Amino acid sequence: MLPDWELPDADDIRILENETHRTLKEGCKECGFLQVVFQSCISVENECKVFFLSIECPKCLAKYKDIMTIKPMRKDYDNKSIYK
Repeated sequence: MLPDWELPDADDIRILENETHRTLKEGCKECGFLQVVFQSCISVENECKVFFLSIECPKCLAKYKDIMTIKPMRKDYDNKSIYK
């Protein structure tokens, strides 16, 4: 079981929803094609959560990561990241 500080909270879900919606509206950053393939991700790094999308465009074949935001961890976070 994951520690509480690693689990997504309501604010994390809102960030993912809003940025995913933006990506679907704007499409590929390279060619503008709207039907992109993407994966929403949260990476726990040191004392923050990094929110990003991994995006692939089937039209122009572009592949890229779009960093959405970086959010500091809660004050009770004890830096037990598995990514150190």
